[in-house]
Parts: sequence; C-alpha cells; structure tokens
Amino acid sequence: MEEGQIRNFSEIKTEKFDDENLETITSKEQIKVENLVEKCFDRFEQLAALDPTMPYFYRKEHIRFLERSLRFLSTGYECLDASRPWLVYWILQSAHCLNFKFSHEVLTDVIHFLKNCRHPHGGFAGGPNQFPHLAPTYAAVLSLCLIETEEAFETIDYEGIKNFLWSVRTENGAFRMHVDGEIDVRGAYCAIVVARLSGLSPNNKLFEGTAQWIASCQTYEGGFGGTPNLEAHGGYSFCAAAALALLGNTSNVNLRTLLRWAVNRQMRYEGGFQGRTNKLVDGCYSFWQGALVQVIQMLIEKNTCTDGYTINIDELLFNRTALQEYILICCQKPNGGLIDKPGKPEDLYHTCYTLSGLSIAQNFNSTKQPVIIGNSETNEVLATHPLYNISPKSVMKAYIYAQQHLIEKDEDLIGFKDQCENSEKEANETDQNNDQYKEAPGPEIGQPPLSNQRVMSVRYSADSTIVAVSSTSTDFSAMNNNNNDIIASSGQAYHQMNSMSSNNIGGKTQAVIDNGISQKQHQQQGRPKMEGTPDAKNASCMSSNFNISTNINNNNIQEQQQQHSNSNNMAHHHLLNASAQDLFSQLHEALSLEPKYQPNLFLPQQSNDGEITIGTRDGAAHVLRCLKVWYDLPNDVLFNAVNAVDRFLTKMKVRPKHMACISVGSLHLAIKQLGLEGIDTEDLVAISQCRCTARDLERMTEIIHNKLGVQMNSAPITGLTFIRLFYYIFRLTAIELDLQNFYDSSIVLSDLEQRMEILACDANCSSIRPSELALVAICTQMDACISQLEAGSHQIHGLVDYAIQLQKLCRIPDSSFFHTHESVVRILSNYNGQQKMPYRQRLVWKLSSRTLRSLRPTDKLKVSSYLPTIEEDNNSQLRYRTGSVSSEDGSEEDWPTSPIVAVCEEC
Repeated sequence: MEEGQIRNFSEIKTEKFDDENLETITSKEQIKVENLVEKCFDRFEQLAALDPTMPYFYRKEHIRFLERSLRFLSTGYECLDASRPWLVYWILQSAHCLNFKFSHEVLTDVIHFLKNCRHPHGGFAGGPNQFPHLAPTYAAVLSLCLIETEEAFETIDYEGIKNFLWSVRTENGAFRMHVDGEIDVRGAYCAIVVARLSGLSPNNKLFEGTAQWIASCQTYEGGFGGTPNLEAHGGYSFCAAAALALLGNTSNVNLRTLLRWAVNRQMRYEGGFQGRTNKLVDGCYSFWQGALVQVIQMLIEKNTCTDGYTINIDELLFNRTALQEYILICCQKPNGGLIDKPGKPEDLYHTCYTLSGLSIAQNFNSTKQPVIIGNSETNEVLATHPLYNISPKSVMKAYIYAQQHLIEKDEDLIGFKDQCENSEKEANETDQNNDQYKEAPGPEIGQPPLSNQRVMSVRYSADSTIVAVSSTSTDFSAMNNNNNDIIASSGQAYHQMNSMSSNNIGGKTQAVIDNGISQKQHQQQGRPKMEGTPDAKNASCMSSNFNISTNINNNNIQEQQQQHSNSNNMAHHHLLNASAQDLFSQLHEALSLEPKYQPNLFLPQQSNDGEITIGTRDGAAHVLRCLKVWYDLPNDVLFNAVNAVDRFLTKMKVRPKHMACISVGSLHLAIKQLGLEGIDTEDLVAISQCRCTARDLERMTEIIHNKLGVQMNSAPITGLTFIRLFYYIFRLTAIELDLQNFYDSSIVLSDLEQRMEILACDANCSSIRPSELALVAICTQMDACISQLEAGSHQIHGLVDYAIQLQKLCRIPDSSFFHTHESVVRILSNYNGQQKMPYRQRLVWKLSSRTLRSLRPTDKLKVSSYLPTIEEDNNSQLRYRTGSVSSEDGSEEDWPTSPIVAVCEEC
C-alpha cells in the first residue's frame, strides 16, 4: 500500500486482538477499545463516501481551544497547579504545530508569568512562590524559546540554571527532579535539554557519567525504564534516546533491540502507539514513540557514518499513514482539542503530544513531499524538532542567542560557539539554495502552509544541530550486517503489535497565567466569548467555520431525481430497520437533490404594490396545516404543498387575490403527487373557503404542475426528508454509545416533525436549506434534553460530536448554523408562548348538526373544544366561539393570515 493511502478498514479487522479464548482484564479492555475504534472507522467510511476529502482536520477549532485555555481552565486542572509552565508549553507547542501565533500582548503576559515562576536560586518552579523543579524548568525554557523574542531569551537566567542543575545532580551522573527528589531518566533528559538551550556544552563536567547511567536503564526488551531494572516505557525510552543523542554518546546502548521494541509498540488495528507491552493505545504516544523511532534512525545514520559508511534512511520505520488515521479519525474533538482514545475528554497534554506526533508522522524527509492523509492543503501541520519538540527555528535561535550574548570565557561554553556558528552558516547556505528550511506561514496565521511551500526540514544530526540532507539516494547494501538486521526487523515490526494508558482532566475555571495579568485586567477582559456563538446553553452542537469541499456530483440530478421515489413517504419501519450504509446513501441522494427543490423566497412585511406579504404567505401555510389535520393527511402532503407554494412564489409574480387558490391547488397537487386517494375538488373548495370554483382549482393545480415540472409518484426534498434521516442516523449513534433508552425517551420523531411543521409555516425559514433547518431542529432538541442525563452524561458528547460532523458533511458554515439556530429558537419560543397576534380569520362556517362536516379544520387542532348546540328553530340567534372576532370588519386581506380565531355565521 502506498504511503498516504488510507487503509481498507474492513480488511484490517483481521488484525484485531485475539484472546485465544483466554479472557483477562487486559484482554477485555483491549477488545473494548478496539470496538470503540472500529465504530470511529465505520463512521468515517460512511462520511467519506459522501466527501472523499475526509478525514477533516479541525484546525480552527483546536486553535480556539488553545486560545480559551491559555486564559481560562476548568477546575479539573487544579491538580496541575504545581505544573503551570507545562500548561503554557503544551499550548504554545500546539499552536506552533497549527501554524498559529498568539498576539504580542498575550505572549508578553506569558513571559511575565514565567518570570514570576523563576526561582531566585536558579531554575523555574511550577508556579509563583514554589520550589524549583526540573520538569517546569524544562517546560518554561522551551516555552520561552518558542516565543523567540529578545525579552523571552532574556528571561532565562543562564547562570541560575547552571547552578540549579548542579544542585540536583547525583554523583553517578543522574539527576533528581528537585533537591532531595526522585531520580529517573526524565530528570537526565530535562537537564540536558535545558543545558543545551542555555548554552552549556555536552562535554561539560556536569554530564560526566550521565550517558553510562542512562544506558544502564535499558531493559532486556530493548526499551528504557525510568531507572535501572524497571519495565520499558515509551516516555522514558524517548527521554533516554534523545538525551543520549544530545550527549553524542550511544556506545553502551543496543540500538537494534531499542528500534525493534519501539516499532512493535504500534498497534496493528488502531494504528496508534501503546506506551508499554500489553497496554492500550494512547494518542500522546504518537510523539513519544513516533519521535523515538526517528531519533533511533538518526543515531543509526550517525554511527554508520562513523564506521566509514554513508547511510540515509529515507523513510520512518513505522506506518505513518496508520498513525495519522488514528489521530485524525479517533483522537479529534470537533469542538477543539485532542484526546487519549475514543470516549475520553480533551485536555492540553494530549492535544500537544498528539499534534506533535501528527507532525512526526507527516514530516520526515525534506527531499520528499510530506505524507498527509485527507486534504493535503488543510491537514498539514508544521514540523517539530524530534529531540526538543519545539520549532526547529526556535532551537536554532536559542543556539545563536547563546553564542552572541553569553560570556565567551565561560569554560562551559568551550566549543559551543563554533557549533553555533556552523549551524547558523549551514542554515543560511541552505536558505540561499532553497526554502526548505523556512517555516511556511501559510496564507495567514492559523492556516495550513501553502502547497508550494515546505515546512522546515526535520532531518537532524544526532547532536541536534540542523543539517542539510542530500537528495542523492543511498545504496543500502553498504550497510554492515548488524544494521541490515536492524532495518529488516524494523520493516516488519509494526505488523506485530498490541494496547494504552489513560489520563482524564475536566471541570470549571482557573487561569494559567493569571500572575502575568492584573486583577483589573481580569475584570475588564472577562471570559472570552466566540463571536457569533450562542450562549453556553445552546452552544453544545456548534463548531467553528471551516471550509470543506464536498464532492457531490450535481450533473446527474435529473437521473437521481427519477430514481428518487417516495422517499419522504416511506414507512417509518423501513428507516428504523435500515442500516447505516442505507441511511447515508439516502442522505447522499437527498443532499444531491436539495438545490433542485430549494426556494429563494423574499417577501415584504407590507405590500407596497399589491405584493404577497409574509403575513399572507404564513396565513396560507397555516390554513394548509389545518386542512392536513382536517382530512387526516400524512405530514408529507403539507411539506410538499408548502414547498410547492414557496417555489411557485419564487418563480411567479402573484396577486394576493390568487393566494388562496394557489395554496389549496398546491395541496391538491401534493395529494396527487404522492399517489394518495384524491379529495373531491368541490368538497376541498367548500372546506377551504378559497373563494374559487372547482374548475379554477383544477386549472391552478395544472399551472403549478407545469411551472414547477412536478413529477407524479415522486416527492420533493424537504425538511421532513432530512429530519427523518437525521433522526435515525442519530439513533444508530445513540445505540453505539449505549444511549438508546435516553434517545428513544427524549427525542421523539413525531415531536420533531411537528416542530418542522411550525418552521415550514414560517416564511423566515423558507430560504434556509432544509438540511440545515432539520439539523438545527434536532440539535436544539438534544440540547434541551442533555440535562436529563445524570449517570454517564459524558456519553452525550458523542452525539454532539456527530452532529458537528454532519454539519460539516452537509457543508453548513458556522455563521449560517448559528443564525439558523437563533431563528429556530425564536420561532419555537414565540409559538409555544403564543406571542403571535390573534390575526383575524376570514374562514366563515355555518354551524348546525346538518353541516358538522363543514366545521373549520382548526377545531380539530384544539385539545379541548366546546361547541354549543345550535338550536334549529332559533335561526335569528348568532353564536360565537370564545375569543371569536367578526370577519365583517372591512379587512382588505384576500386570504387568512392565521387560523387562531374561530368565527361563525348565522345559520
């Protein structure tokens, strides 16, 4: 299979875990995760059938998540109060991958906050007024390097950091995380990274014995544990390999077994990486294990060059496409943020390292195009340095700043100046020859790089300097036998894999960098609100604007329309028993035909020159609704009739006096179109009071038929079409999420259809796409029902995420979605609150026992309607229903604008 080509998910199901009939806790968890991933893959295949550009990369949503998190966090992050520089680093590194730059004011606040975390005796603490610690020191230094400004580099207290590193060093070369703290490989890696970015040479006495101690942590499996004699772990293995690469000393490490162990951590079915043997897949290991493989390959190249050979490994030795599949299909939250595995909440840690892993998977060899699945113009992320996990340009700038501003006489800097000069010279020469070392800013910040620009090269030498890579192909036969074994074992390894670890964070509000902002500024800024976004109560089904290209072939609409027979009128049990594939096939067909039946109706509030007004059109629609109830017609008739009225008004200039005949004629046509038993035209004229003859009605029906090109036994695409499809599509998703009981009890199709009737009778909704109106209607209903969930309420987010995917699939921009959402809420609220004016009704009925069938159809809409008996012998008495208004008021309207008020006439 070619790189970049998405796997056939049906075929790879054979790679799923086989417990060999020996069930354990571990095997049950593995099978559970694989089932969740399988649902994601199946759902992707359904959506990809409609849009071949999938999977989507929710770039703008992730950026909004980062912007929001830098100022405000949920209370679930309170446990990280001693790790706040980490939060800053995760956000800034994620923003780099997304090609997004925060404003100068925000970055200045970040610098001030990190200054407050700097300890007087050297190093950085997890927060202001805390003790210094190696982990937040590492995070703070990387954050300041990512900012890349003079003020940021000046914030790093180089002398203080050197003193702090000496204070946590042990006699054997290992490093404690803090004074009298724990010892593990993380400490050594953090110390070496901070030292290198602060200008300390790897040959400094500070690191005597460090490489030997790290090598002692390698296990029999090939990976590295936190300390000697512990289990091999992906995070520790990366720290160990990266630290040894930065020190330039791998003499005591078995690279062959390390590479074999690393590539075997990629899961056969899921495509992502696990952290340890027999553990579950986890999004964050996309970087820890993915970058580890790249670092090992760098070390192999360096060692073979040392042995007199020239070797260039052109490709990463794991399945880069499979890793991207897991990240983009299973680990993205459509509202922003990335996750551990399906079903987990988003958090900053997994967002950072999963995006970094995506960068590793896409960018490796600068002489080749990046490997990107989906739309290469929107899904590409910037390169990250595999040793430091920050921008390669930031690493180079840190080196150059150290060379230019630090004391050259310092013995710790011996040899470092020459290294920096060589790095700068090499990078400048490469810039003159080509642009492959320039970060492509894209058309604007926050957008993907332009297709004709390349992100910075990610091929590096083992001592972390940025080097050029020759495009000349290398003969792998020059490798010695040991290295041949390494490559051979690695090329097959990712076909033998298994499992993951989890990390959950959630909650309310806490500032990350609040010490960099005054209390007054906090009060002025408040919590940021996305422009155009409704309040939180109604925003759960919203996402940010993201342009997608849905390749729907509209050239065959006529052919599809002829094949589209009675889809709106199908029995509900057919949809209930339909498979997901059948539902999406129908959705595809409906989306293709939707433009054909879309009216473009804009009516005035008041008639200036004998025009049809909004009130006249809405009154006609409501009367059609009454007639539908009176004759017990299916909902399809009303939607088809209203659609015909709106399309006819779009095409033709109509006088108000003809509105009654047009609307009733559309109803008559809809009945014929659906092949239902016809209604006598004389009876329809009498009941509707449309003030025309039966012959006029038949003639108007024929005119509408010809003008609109209506085909018999074929229904148009209306909001009813989509509300039914969306209902059953969401129902299948609810079943997958174990929410069937909640869904069936809270989301009732008949209620949804009734709401769609109300919306269809409002002219403000006539020009809204039916798919958009239906999706908003069902999302609004889900929003109202979310509060009913108590136990397992997090599962509802699966439905919300799916709603956002359907929104993008239907190509509904957020600006339009938000506007429609506001309109729907307003219309339904007004209807439920009976806030409409009681328009006068011109329908006049003769009430007697002999003419009971001629009662106005609105009576059947009333739950409790009391009709007093009309005395046959008292013809002179007038009887009015409660709230009735006489129609003899001189109104100039030619058709009723509302059926609310009943009127009766002398018998």
